[in-house]
Amino acid sequence: MKTILYIFALAVFFNSCKMDDERPPEDLPSVVLNTFQKNFPDAVEVEWGELNDDFEVDFEVEKKDYTAVLTNNGEMKMTGREVSLVELPQDILSSAKQSFPEFKITEADYIEKTGKKFYRLEIENKQEEKNIFIDENGEISKENLLQ
Repeated sequence: MKTILYIFALAVFFNSCKMDDERPPEDLPSVVLNTFQKNFPDAVEVEWGELNDDFEVDFEVEKKDYTAVLTNNGEMKMTGREVSLVELPQDILSSAKQSFPEFKITEADYIEKTGKKFYRLEIENKQEEKNIFIDENGEISKENLLQ
């Protein structure tokens, strides 16, 4: 059940839209495949699709779920991977607990997008569930950094 919820959270998490069309690897530009294979040579369970004008790929590395978005010229726009709560840096945990003391962290992802590195934390309490974005220095963003 947790796997199903995680997959659903990832779908909502990455721009609140799913891949437009699944694509077999042989239909992709070679520069896209080469960039992906260079960055993730150990990827398994690879699934490609279109996301607006880009290509999205979901895959696993060492039993961790990843997502990457590449442009049609092979530029890596974004990568994201699941992070266990015990892997979260202390600065990130402290910032979340200080800013949202009534919430608990339920899921986390580490994201790199256009040179920015940050964590997406799913937090919840009895009344609500939400996503917060925290940069590597523990600063909470007031905006959705995935848009």
